[in-house]
Amino acid sequence: MGLFFVIAVLITPASAGSPAPNVVAAPATASPTAVAPARPTPLPVPTVTVVPPRGKASNIGHRVTGRENCQSCHGAKQMAPLPADHAGYADAGCRACHEHVVDAPVTAHEVKSRAACATCHAGGRMAPLPASHKTYTEKMCAVCHEQSVPAPDMAHRRDGHEPCSQCHGGADTLVMLAASHTWRSDSTCIGCHTDVGKTPVAITHTISDARAACVQCHASGQMTPLPDDHRGRTDAMCLSCHATAKTPSPSVPHAIIGRETCTGCHGERGIVRLPSDHKNRTDVMCSVCHDALAAAPGAPHSLADKAVCSACHSSKTTLGALPASHARRTDAMCILCHAAAATMAPVIPHTLDKRQDCMVCHQPGSKPK
Repeated sequence: MGLFFVIAVLITPASAGSPAPNVVAAPATASPTAVAPARPTPLPVPTVTVVPPRGKASNIGHRVTGRENCQSCHGAKQMAPLPADHAGYADAGCRACHEHVVDAPVTAHEVKSRAACATCHAGGRMAPLPASHKTYTEKMCAVCHEQSVPAPDMAHRRDGHEPCSQCHGGADTLVMLAASHTWRSDSTCIGCHTDVGKTPVAITHTISDARAACVQCHASGQMTPLPDDHRGRTDAMCLSCHATAKTPSPSVPHAIIGRETCTGCHGERGIVRLPSDHKNRTDVMCSVCHDALAAAPGAPHSLADKAVCSACHSSKTTLGALPASHARRTDAMCILCHAAAATMAPVIPHTLDKRQDCMVCHQPGSKPK
């Protein structure tokens, strides 16, 4: 824009009767005091049209690394084509506006057997998609939601434990759900948590009044503390998952008095070793699970001259084999449980000289001859 200057003029005062003064260019020799200084004309103020911003561009809802070719998914006729006002945009221009990348939420269940997302997440379904996902297709789901964390399997069988909200719900239930599960329903549970037919370990002892308080023995610092993943469990929770074993722990087949130190016979080097799943058991634990029965049947004969029990009590003798539960018993084990009976067998009222074959006279069911 050019600058314009006002040409200095010299105005001569008019004399009476003189004609009106003429405007003439000031001579070069004119007195400097008679010339007005030149002043620049102010520049015109430019008119600025303010265009309101179109709004913040939406976040990119998936990772960008390895997906720099936006057109492969967002081009015309692709999976998620750009809107009409973005026609002609190139990949380089995408990140100029769409600056922020927000990772899509991790899928909270196993995906391999649940590929039909709309089965659960379509409108009106168990967990409908948000309004922003209204036009999304199943193909789009895996593009953004790449990672999945399988939900924990059910810790017990579903059969017999329905509905889930009976135990898993608010503060008034056995197991309070996490804050992220507040809107979950019974049908939602089985959508993510798989029933793998898991049966919690059975309780190996009877549940009597003396054993109703599980935490008395299984709390932290007690005789048999619970595993870390059971921290915070209550007595009520125990019985909701763990049932008593169909076959309770075997009863102690001998008297306890005088034999309180179970590990003396049942330890690592004892006569009857404990099974592998009883490793680290203590004497106190034994009596908690194993009830004591009456003493084992007494031997109806003196043990002083009959220390080798298997001489009479085996499959190759007249008395026959021991019961199946005694299959691996040894002579040393016999006298630990079986003491001599208070009432012995009657004394033979005759000599045994030439009468060693008792069956000659004593047939089963017959009278003595």
